[in-house]
Amino acid sequence: MHAQTSNTLKKTVLPIFETLENEIKTKGKELKKGMGKGQKAVDKTRKETNKNVELLGQHTAAYDAASTSSKPDPSHDPYILQRTIHHHLSKQINEENASRSDLLAVQDNFGQFEAHIIKTLQSGMGQFYTAVSGQADQQKHLYANMVQTSQGVDPLFEWQSFLSRNNGVLIDPSAAPRTLATATFANQNHRSTQAMCQGSLERKSGLLKKFSSSLYVITPSKFLHEFDTDDDTAKEPHPELSIYLPDATMGGINGSTFSIKAKDLSKKMNLGGAKEFEFRARTDADAQTWWSVIREVVTGQATSNSDLSNMAGRGGGGATGGMSEATGARQTSGSYGNTQQGIAESGGAEYSGVPQEQGGGGYGGLGVNPYTGGMGETR
Repeated sequence: MHAQTSNTLKKTVLPIFETLENEIKTKGKELKKGMGKGQKAVDKTRKETNKNVELLGQHTAAYDAASTSSKPDPSHDPYILQRTIHHHLSKQINEENASRSDLLAVQDNFGQFEAHIIKTLQSGMGQFYTAVSGQADQQKHLYANMVQTSQGVDPLFEWQSFLSRNNGVLIDPSAAPRTLATATFANQNHRSTQAMCQGSLERKSGLLKKFSSSLYVITPSKFLHEFDTDDDTAKEPHPELSIYLPDATMGGINGSTFSIKAKDLSKKMNLGGAKEFEFRARTDADAQTWWSVIREVVTGQATSNSDLSNMAGRGGGGATGGMSEATGARQTSGSYGNTQQGIAESGGAEYSGVPQEQGGGGYGGLGVNPYTGGMGETR
């Protein structure tokens, strides 16, 4: 009888536990292999974000210490560096959230696997009970007690015990994932990263010399940058056009158009000289605001309303129009950025900024920061 029972156990019960053992070993290998991949991706993106944060720290410090005559590299403009950090930080957060989701999936999967182990053990013990039920009453009673004990174990008993023991290490499923809106970093809102003036302009370009709309930004580092979009999460921000305004020659303003003669610094291998760029705003008022802010950065002087009117009256389009003193930053309304209005003084008389305009197209209306002066000083 013992030999028959032994043979039955080898054929029906033992394979169940051998299969379970192989499943546990395979699960352990999957865990070791899968844990490393997600963490490597997170570490890589964190390293890239930290590198750009350090670079922003260096160039914001250089901005604060630099003289007004220094000419910075457009690619190291703190404004662009901050947007670059937004791009890499977005990738880092996506990798962190993806790794978090993977770890939560692993946690949930192992809870199910623990239940599978218990159920498999229960099934094997049931088979064992069947195999030995023909033995003596004493042995049968002993084995029945063993089965009854094993069957009384909750399938999630081990898993719940594990969660309780490691509560401070495991991820809390109820915690909210990170978002770019709540992320912070060093020098995040340094004054050198805040645009003096930004909004939609059209620039004449191409073989047919047609006007095309883009986002334009004037930064405290005295650059005029052109971008395809203001979305830093879609791709890393690289200017399509970069003009260092102190090196530029101001043209006149004619209605909604004005011109600048300067060299494009956005291309590292740009060997050409300065050329004339013609811009067109949505309205005459927007054009006067852009022209006056650029003029202030170029000359360091303010432009009065009468000078702007005289300039427009001369019909001085392109780079040949008359010049006047530049005024401080102004604001018209639009869908891009917050609506603000600056107040400046000219000859002791106080007047309001350019009137608010409504309209669509491109990136929306012009946005001017009244707290950042034309020379990058806080007002």
